Amino acid sequence: MLATTVKCIVLIELIMEFNLPFSSISDAELCWLLESDCSNDLLQNDILKDYLDKNKVLLGELDFQYVTESQFNSVLGSYKNNIELSVFHLNIRSLNSKHRVLCQFLELLHVSFDVLILSEIWSNNIDYYKNILPGYSFYYDLPLSSNVGGVGMFVSNNLCHHIIDECKLNCSGVENLWVEIANRNKKCIVGGIYRHPNSNVKEFTSELDCVLSDVSHRKIPCVVAGDVNIDLSKIELNDDTANYVDMILMNNFFPNNINANSYNFQNVYIN
Repeated sequence: MLATTVKCIVLIELIMEFNLPFSSISDAELCWLLESDCSNDLLQNDILKDYLDKNKVLLGELDFQYVTESQFNSVLGSYKNNIELSVFHLNIRSLNSKHRVLCQFLELLHVSFDVLILSEIWSNNIDYYKNILPGYSFYYDLPLSSNVGGVGMFVSNNLCHHIIDECKLNCSGVENLWVEIANRNKKCIVGGIYRHPNSNVKEFTSELDCVLSDVSHRKIPCVVAGDVNIDLSKIELNDDTANYVDMILMNNFFPNNINANSYNFQNVYIN
């Protein structure tokens, strides 16, 4: 189920920051990272490493990597006719200030995504941006006690879809949306999550476990995208982090951006 689902879903993720990637390291350090196989040195999580070692074939098929717009378009060409659902995730850090950059970036890509998930949309003037992408319906969940945070989802009007209220996580410091989509007589569930850094990880893990367990029992493919602000490199130092990782894997979900340098689940994960 997992390998089949991965092949028919296009996943793209972009983190909009003021600093460029690798801007904090020297040229010599960058060359070393690019030329050497440092994964064993940087991979500190033995439990997660053992799991990944058993799934090398799967990891090869997922092929985690960063690409430019032109590289993405080039790779997309060979898969375009086989895409059943395309999902885009972006930590936008204020839709109010970056909506033009978002639209300009999407114009560069040779695909009209079925679902676009935006974490950290913030609540400033949010209603003004529901029509920035023609042909999409805009849904959002905003923080109750702050302007910062929130999650939004643009879903193509070409798809039959509806919000799944029963999947919503009811814990403080978390905004989330869940949508069931029917496309070509096939169903898929798409979730978008933003967890504030200082919120309770144990409570979040418990709530998410209930939802992912229910989704797994439905036998419906599911894509969850967002920013949960949990550093997976601390799995051996923090029980809450370890329990979170166990919960994700036990529910047959798998993150899409495991690499030697980053374990933060600001990403897409799938079942």
